Amino acid sequence: MVERVDSEGRVVRDDADVRDSVTITDKELRDAYDRGRRDEASRHHRNWLWVIVEALLALVGVIVLVLAALNGSFERGGRVIDEQLSIARVEAGPTLRNAASDAGTAIQNARDNNAGTNTVSSTNTVSATNTTPAATTTSSTTTTTTNTQH
Repeated sequence: MVERVDSEGRVVRDDADVRDSVTITDKELRDAYDRGRRDEASRHHRNWLWVIVEALLALVGVIVLVLAALNGSFERGGRVIDEQLSIARVEAGPTLRNAASDAGTAIQNARDNNAGTNTVSSTNTVSATNTTPAATTTSSTTTTTTNTQH
C-alpha cells in the first residue's frame, strides 16, 4: 500500500495490491445488488393512507385543470365547481335524511323479526332539481307489508 498527498493536501492510499487480489463473481455481485435494493426499499416504506391521499389530491388537481381548460379560465372553472358543489349539497340533505330513516326502519324490522313479526318496508324518493336551489321538489312513496308468523 502506497500513501501519497494530493494537490489539496489530502492523503490518498493506493490499494493496487488489494484490488488485484479481490475478485467478485457475477453471482456475488447480483446478490450484493439485491441486498442493497432490499435495504433501500425497507428504508423508504410508504404509508398506504398517504399514497391514497396523494392520489386523490392529484385527481382533484387534474379535474381543476381540465375544467379551467374547458371553460377558458380558472375563474369560470372554479364557478362550475362551486355550482356543482352547491347542487350536490342541496340534493344530499334529503337523501341523507331518507337513508337515516331507512336505517332506523331496518333496525326496527330486525327487532320485530326477533319477536316473530316480519315487516318489509321500502321507500322510493324521486327528486327533480332545477338549476336554482330554490326550485327543488321531492316526492316520496312508502310501501309497508307486514307478515305475522305463528
